[in-house]
Amino acid sequence: MPEQVKTVRAAVRRRRNAFKGRLVRLNEQMQRVTDAKLPFKKRGVPLSVDDHLNDVLEPALNAVPARAAKLQELFATGQWNPDEEGCIEAFTQLVGVLSSGFAAVTELRETMPPIEWRSVHRELVRASSKQVRAEITMAMTIIAPDADEAAKLEAEANQLLKQAARHVARVTALIRRISTLPSDGPFQLDGSLDVAALTWASVGESGPSIATAAAIVREAFAEIPDMSALADTYVLFLLPLLASTAREVDHELLTERATQLRGVLGATAGTAWIVEPELLVARVHRGLERIMDEAERLGRQERYGLPRQDVMRSLSEAFRQLVEGAMRDLGGVILVAARTLRGDDNGTYEYEVVEGIQAGEVVSEFERLGGPCGQAIDMLYRNASAHADFEVTSSGVVARERRIENGRVVAGGEPVTLSDAEFSEEYVALQELLLALQLAILPWLWSNTDPRVAAALTTMPLSVTQRNRTIALIAGMAGLYDVAVTEVANEVTVTASAHENTADRREIGYLTVVPAVFGAMPQAGSVKLAITGRQPVRFESSEFAGTDVGGLPHELPLLGLTTAKWYLTSGAPWTERDEATYVSFPLTMLHFSCMRLAGGRRAVS
Repeated sequence: MPEQVKTVRAAVRRRRNAFKGRLVRLNEQMQRVTDAKLPFKKRGVPLSVDDHLNDVLEPALNAVPARAAKLQELFATGQWNPDEEGCIEAFTQLVGVLSSGFAAVTELRETMPPIEWRSVHRELVRASSKQVRAEITMAMTIIAPDADEAAKLEAEANQLLKQAARHVARVTALIRRISTLPSDGPFQLDGSLDVAALTWASVGESGPSIATAAAIVREAFAEIPDMSALADTYVLFLLPLLASTAREVDHELLTERATQLRGVLGATAGTAWIVEPELLVARVHRGLERIMDEAERLGRQERYGLPRQDVMRSLSEAFRQLVEGAMRDLGGVILVAARTLRGDDNGTYEYEVVEGIQAGEVVSEFERLGGPCGQAIDMLYRNASAHADFEVTSSGVVARERRIENGRVVAGGEPVTLSDAEFSEEYVALQELLLALQLAILPWLWSNTDPRVAAALTTMPLSVTQRNRTIALIAGMAGLYDVAVTEVANEVTVTASAHENTADRREIGYLTVVPAVFGAMPQAGSVKLAITGRQPVRFESSEFAGTDVGGLPHELPLLGLTTAKWYLTSGAPWTERDEATYVSFPLTMLHFSCMRLAGGRRAVS
């Protein structure tokens, strides 16, 4: 046995003497780059959307399995005995493959993507980085001093490979979501966001149930606190975010920021900092409206192809409005909560405090938090007393910051010049922060156990815009788009077009819009559903009476007959099975219920 130990130790020494230097240098180089947060390129001239896909993304995606296969082949060449024939040559090839993988990650990281591929590019950088780190870690087993150390390194490499696989899966999901986005953009002809079309894209162009759709959201935002326990009806409101953010938003950074911000809110549990819950709900809703307003303003310009300088002026103005508006409304919640935790003045959520919040204070609070939220806005709003001007030039945007006291400029920084692409990167970074605020605040608000907050959520009416977006969301799940809601007297008309879909009984899903309207608009006496290519069908509110527990027995089957009414009136194609399911069976149940009702009355008399 001692001789065998000596033989093994001698073999280890030969391997370490021959290979340790190059592997250690490569490993140290890899650790210097991948131990810290990966920086991403924000300045430069990106390729076009097509060129970036063809020249950057696809080669990087293809390189990973090709490199893994070559490394597997090299690892299987022998016992890495430098005295064996071909061993040094195989090791040289191994180091070359590892070095090329490391260089590819560096090149990918230092490439600025067009905004349209920003999210995919970042996830691919992370996937490639984890993959290369796993490969180099696995190579370090060659010079491991003993079997235990080799097993430890192998386990570490396998864990890194799992992380890389998660990022690859996210890349695949993002590409799939992007492929289902509306080809002409997410905005309707009037510039409003097509919530229905985005919802349809989010559910993979299938008509899922509410529970299934909610599960899609929970899976996508699994790391967000409170998401798993949130009621399906609330989770659904986040569906359009999946599609609308698929191209630009950095999912990992988004999750880290939302988690950090949610931690601030969670730490206030048991404190009485929310003095005016109705104001809290109102300001959060207003912040959401402001975000949507700016998106739709830019959407109108995109839809109608306005000149580039007009678009860039609107983008700079939208940046300013979002910082001064939505970020104050949403970020103000975090600011007041943080003051409460520190015991600072103005640590109560009430009108006098909230109305006095300035955008610079919110940004300063993000800086104080540090980590993923620190330096989230890398522009000109870091000082509460700062003022800024944007000038759109022929090639980009010039931003100037100055501080004014007593009507005089007392300080000003050097102008910051950005290209269109670079300023778009800054705008998306702001959107990322606002989205993180939404994902931190909304689940916390919706699941808040304070009865006053729950009451405020119940009593605060939705605006007409929010109500119509809710209806469009339900319609989108059913495969409808270009949804419009109009109200005349007590009749509501919903017009929409339908996506191509060969699913069985797909048109039944359209009828989910009707109870959604009655729920969102209890004053409605009737709802007319008008889908392109079908005759409009009117449904009375009385047809949905008694569907709650405790309704009269003869009223319960009427909900089933509304489907028969749809088939008979709209001209939708139907089969004998549909007739049996939606006509014969409900009529039979209605007959039995009426007989029971009549029998009960005779018994009473």
